[in-house]
Amino acid sequence: MDSPDTDLSADLRNAVQQDPPRIPHPIPSSPYFPETTGAALAAVITLCLVFLLTSLHRLNHTDLWGHLCYGRLIMSQGLPSSDPFSAETALPAADFVNVPWLAQIAGFLTWKWLGYEGLVLGHASLAVLSSGLLMWAIRLRGVELRFAILGTVLSYMVALPQVGTIRPQLFGTVAFPLVLAAISLVPHRRHPCLWLPLLFVVWANLHGSFALGLTALGICALGDSWDAWRENGWAAVLVDERTRHRWLLAVACGVAACVNPLGPFLLWKVAYFGFSPALENITEWQPLVIKSLGGALFFLSVLLTAWILRRSQRRLNTYEVLLLFLFALLTLLSMRMLAWWALIWPWVVMCRVPHRLTSTPVPDQSYPMASRNTMRTLFALVCVFVTLLWSPPSQAVISGQQRGIGAITVDNTPLYVADRIAQQGDKGNLICPLDWADYILWKSDTSLRPLVYSHVHLVSQQVWDDYLQILSGDPNWLSLVDHYQLNYLLLSRERNQMLRRSVERHPRAEIIYQDQRSLLVRMTAAAPVATARNK
Repeated sequence: MDSPDTDLSADLRNAVQQDPPRIPHPIPSSPYFPETTGAALAAVITLCLVFLLTSLHRLNHTDLWGHLCYGRLIMSQGLPSSDPFSAETALPAADFVNVPWLAQIAGFLTWKWLGYEGLVLGHASLAVLSSGLLMWAIRLRGVELRFAILGTVLSYMVALPQVGTIRPQLFGTVAFPLVLAAISLVPHRRHPCLWLPLLFVVWANLHGSFALGLTALGICALGDSWDAWRENGWAAVLVDERTRHRWLLAVACGVAACVNPLGPFLLWKVAYFGFSPALENITEWQPLVIKSLGGALFFLSVLLTAWILRRSQRRLNTYEVLLLFLFALLTLLSMRMLAWWALIWPWVVMCRVPHRLTSTPVPDQSYPMASRNTMRTLFALVCVFVTLLWSPPSQAVISGQQRGIGAITVDNTPLYVADRIAQQGDKGNLICPLDWADYILWKSDTSLRPLVYSHVHLVSQQVWDDYLQILSGDPNWLSLVDHYQLNYLLLSRERNQMLRRSVERHPRAEIIYQDQRSLLVRMTAAAPVATARNK
């Protein structure tokens, strides 16, 4: 028979072999300190990455500088009634339209207060705001936050070819997710009928993309009307509350968009804008190229959409089918529409993800959920803080140490020749490559007026053809230069080789500046042929 001491030793050995009890970590929690779930922390990290990646883009020499010129002019002289910058005013004043005047003022004031770093910082901030609002719009459709995050990431990836370009369109990409959110809310809530029209009042003065928001609202109202008619006939269309609220919201936003300097006439001008003949020669307005990065991303998103819809048990609504079809068609016709497709398709598709992929696992109850959520909040704050420190523009704004225009702009920006023009104060009419014109206009304080700059919709087809003819080195280039009274030629050594060779041999061409990238030529006046013959 075992002794009591033997039994006690066995009990001690068994106790040592057993796992020790799990003791919760003493993490403080307070009702005054917010708690964060794991999905919310993932959302914060995602938005921080969007901010950081977008802030790495540099200022592109596109229409950004032209819009800044407009903002500077509006702040000093008011809204222009005709094209104030072109060397050749081909359109009558009645046809002149400058839709994004409010965005131009916002961009100029940002530059005035925060410098060039502020423009990059504003770009990243608008990208984060657009992504966050899209995430919210997807969540309103009953989608789990993790899949809303996935949809936002996919949206950012599809729009990658256009993410780095700073232009007034960015304000539209912020407003459009709010339209999608209102579409989800209006059948159950009435407050979108109050705040969405106010949004369109601002949007119509920021960018012409407000027309896409009105189109989305109209398609939703039309789709619901079609469904109501198929179920119960025309009488149901009139009495169906859901359909009635859809139309009320669309009409209210359409009326609100008329609050602009042009009034209802703006709707027609924006609709007609895409048919400008000069836009056919601009790359971003041309049909989507399948072999390009944008084309590959677009078709991958279409394949992903088809895969999800085939395995989903939820059928698409009529307005969802119309939205997908219309925005896919518009993207194929113009690669600039890729940014809007990137917002539409995850909003439609993410709520159709197969159910077996969205099943939520049982959470681990080993530790108090409140303590874990508190630590996530602290980690989220650390992520935001580190992102602001790592991001070049925010770091520059906080520290007050600008990186310099060379580090902020893209490599092909004509920095040196533009500085030379600004120092010498050259004045007159100019012809140069389209992607250089706006920066020259900005740096010269509009003293040099280009024949064509980024607002190509303001020039006639004849002016555009002559512009291309001059830069190509056509034998008639000199007569066209005299016709448009061009005082300066700014040529790219790489892209204007034929014209450069002709200019270098011509006695009327005086080379006043040259570097490895550009050549600035002053044209002297033609000899008075008629007077010489009389003598």
